[in-house]
Amino acid sequence: MKNILVLPVLVFGISINLFRGADSRYRTRQQVGNQVFDFVLTLETDLLMVIDDYCATCPGEDMCYNKEDSKSSKSITQNSENCLSTEQIQFTNECAFKYESQVNYTNQGALMMDSILFGSVSLKDFTFGRVLQESDYQGTVGLMGIGPVNLDKVYGTSLLDTVVNVQHT
Repeated sequence: MKNILVLPVLVFGISINLFRGADSRYRTRQQVGNQVFDFVLTLETDLLMVIDDYCATCPGEDMCYNKEDSKSSKSITQNSENCLSTEQIQFTNECAFKYESQVNYTNQGALMMDSILFGSVSLKDFTFGRVLQESDYQGTVGLMGIGPVNLDKVYGTSLLDTVVNVQHT
């Protein structure tokens, strides 16, 4: 097995560990609810997305986000002020989202709120995308956007912007 180099990095004064996966993409291990995931870092967006257990590309049981496993998870409904989409998930009233990357893959799913632990910063009721369908499996259960593109109008809030705001209050 190849050794993985772990690099402690300061992001806005918060220490997080980065490591490179077998696919050479940088990742960080962070907590959503009471579940821990490895997120691939991407510059294409500033949003957070996690593959749900119900997604066909989930690599295995207990490896993807399960809202029932988190005591702090909250679904965002179509009539919620946090839902900016006009679409809803079939057979539910959950607020839908659709993210199309610049390299031609698409993530679709429902918006959720849950607690996030980013380094040492705890965020309650953070909005993120719970991926139920993706066009091309990216080899990860989560994407953490660290890019300059502000897509808050698509859904949710920027993780890094939220962390910065928490640090300065």
